[in-house]
Amino acid sequence: MRRGVITRDESGRITWFNPYSERVFQIKGEDALGKPYGEVFAGLSAWVEVIDRYVTTRQGEREPFEQRCVFPDGREKVLEVHFSTIRQEKKNLDIFLLFVRDITHRKRMEEHIGRSDRLVSLGVLAAGIAHEMRNPLTGVSLLMDDLHDHLTDRPRERELIQRSLQEIDRLENLINGLLDFAVPSRRVNLEIRPIGDVLQNTFFLVRKLCKNQNIALSVTTGAPLPLLRLDPEKLQQALLNLLLNAIQAMPEGGELQVEVKTVAAEESLLSEAALRIAVADTGKGIASEDIPYIFDPFFTRNPTGCGLGLAIVHSIVEEHKGRIAVSSQVGKGATFWMDLPVAQGK
Repeated sequence: MRRGVITRDESGRITWFNPYSERVFQIKGEDALGKPYGEVFAGLSAWVEVIDRYVTTRQGEREPFEQRCVFPDGREKVLEVHFSTIRQEKKNLDIFLLFVRDITHRKRMEEHIGRSDRLVSLGVLAAGIAHEMRNPLTGVSLLMDDLHDHLTDRPRERELIQRSLQEIDRLENLINGLLDFAVPSRRVNLEIRPIGDVLQNTFFLVRKLCKNQNIALSVTTGAPLPLLRLDPEKLQQALLNLLLNAIQAMPEGGELQVEVKTVAAEESLLSEAALRIAVADTGKGIASEDIPYIFDPFFTRNPTGCGLGLAIVHSIVEEHKGRIAVSSQVGKGATFWMDLPVAQGK
């Protein structure tokens, strides 16, 4: 069958688990049969909640719906789910049926096409606006700076001008970030090389910042790490953006864990062997309704942010033929997975 079929009885025990379901959930049927579904799917709390909700309300019996599942190893799948019930009159009990189809590839393609369309339109618009804003803004900044130098005997006015210049600097940084995103300063230059230097340089930059903000940084690196086809400067920028975002999410301190390891094709976001860089924090987390939009330009819940950091990370990862995913729970932190393809033949 081209879909998973799982049945459970009224006591909550799995009574059927077909081969398609084994492939989707990476669980052997023999390990599932006869056991409570809460135990079988112990690492998938969201999926257990879906089953609980159906058994209680019978929601989803008429129309299929989509459910995102994030597995403990970082894999994310989108499942099309349909429920049904068989009534056994002689035994006076119900058998619950779950029909599951893995539509992850289709959803990724839809999201990729939709995002590409948005970015093409945004890039053309953003580049034009940014160029038009930069020249007059530079003129205003120079004039105010000159005025500031002439008001040597008026400290109050000088302070107001200084604050205005700081705000202009912020606006110029936003414009520069927008131009970097819409019109990259240089094309990506991919070469086969080890990633060790990129990791070492990036962690060197954030260690002191973590110490100053009472954040415990732990780095776990599997050995040996494979060679990748990468651009060191751009990949360092992507990783640094992820780490800085995590640090900003923990203003009162916390834990920042980075794990770098090789994952097999069946575990990878790419369906091929990959190097995975996982960045996990214990910060405020991301609301579930925001997750589909966090890689879009200008989407941010940070009142002082411009919403370009993660958009740039996403673009850099795609330039490296990789994938990035996120899992988060409000109040408990967030984890970003960045999978990069291993250089073939090396």
